[in-house]
Amino acid sequence: MKFLNLSEFKTDPLLSVYGQFLAAISIFTAGYWAYLGEPSAVEQMRCFAQMPFCVEFNSIYQSWPMLAPTHLVLIAVLALFSIFAFRAERPGTACAWLVGSLMVKTIWIIRSYEYMGNFHYMPLIMTLVFVFFPHRRANCSLLLVLFYVSAGLLKFNPEWTTGAALYNIPEMNLKLLADLTLLVPTLEVSVSWLLLSSNAWWRRIALASFFVFHAFSWLIVGALYPGVMFLLLSLFFLPEIKKSWRLPNAPLPKASLILGSLFLLLQFTPYIFAIDPALTGLPRTFSLNMFDAKTECVARIEVVKGRETRHVPRDFLEATRIHCDPIVLFSQVRRICALDSEVEVNLELWSRRQTSLDFTLATQVGRACSLGRAFYWKELF
Repeated sequence: MKFLNLSEFKTDPLLSVYGQFLAAISIFTAGYWAYLGEPSAVEQMRCFAQMPFCVEFNSIYQSWPMLAPTHLVLIAVLALFSIFAFRAERPGTACAWLVGSLMVKTIWIIRSYEYMGNFHYMPLIMTLVFVFFPHRRANCSLLLVLFYVSAGLLKFNPEWTTGAALYNIPEMNLKLLADLTLLVPTLEVSVSWLLLSSNAWWRRIALASFFVFHAFSWLIVGALYPGVMFLLLSLFFLPEIKKSWRLPNAPLPKASLILGSLFLLLQFTPYIFAIDPALTGLPRTFSLNMFDAKTECVARIEVVKGRETRHVPRDFLEATRIHCDPIVLFSQVRRICALDSEVEVNLELWSRRQTSLDFTLATQVGRACSLGRAFYWKELF
């Protein structure tokens, strides 16, 4: 219990309120998933590399039609119990319910690679840090700023600053849109630090800037991402509403700085495995996965059976963010191998950014069926 340091909830009343906002993210997300429905037919689910058996796992949901809605209701109910416990000033119980909701939510996410995204990664990280680490307010405040900084650094490329990365362009002046796309990474990398300022007006200016940014992003990316960010940002705007939730200005604890440094180091891990992580997906499993580039790709899937060779088209996927990730192609190949034990599949995937002239070989795997589930990791290594 010393590690959890639940006494912080007595000395900092804002924490119980912020815990309710973190729980509200799970309720909001579960409702959003219920509204959207399943992303793909069960037999066409795209699997995370760490979950190559997701098709078999999802067959349970196909056999029991009520399992999916029950799963979503359970996420929301556990989060609601957490909110009630926080309001009853029982932080230990509240954190337990919060972690329970997060675990059930994570099981839903790993059902399909189409559920990947920062709107799930960031609440996951924030909730775990909030529950298990001391210096909760300092840790979460710094991590929120580093979320923005990391996202902004990814966007300093011609793909984003010219607007070519946008996949749902609103009706507006294109020159203004180009200026705004250049402003966004500047806002995230520099203005975000003002959220930690001791000057109340600088904090309010930064908060107002991000509220406008997320409200505008609603037109491009839909409701989920800005909705999640509004709830996460409550850590900063709640103290502006009630003075008793403010703390005296103090330097960040060393533990928070170490935690922040580790998070920043993880953002560079994709470059260990890929020259251009925007063209692939698996290396970004260990870091934020921002939509910083709009990719195009051409796949060659060669199915060999004895002396007969045929080529099959790549599955169409509407999800612009991941449609060219090799992991999506791997799921299709796995289905081909499962249908006929006598075939072998050779595949190549060539990808490029919108602003690039030449295609780059993103992945190449020979005799994929013989590799079994190991070929999922071919992309990483």
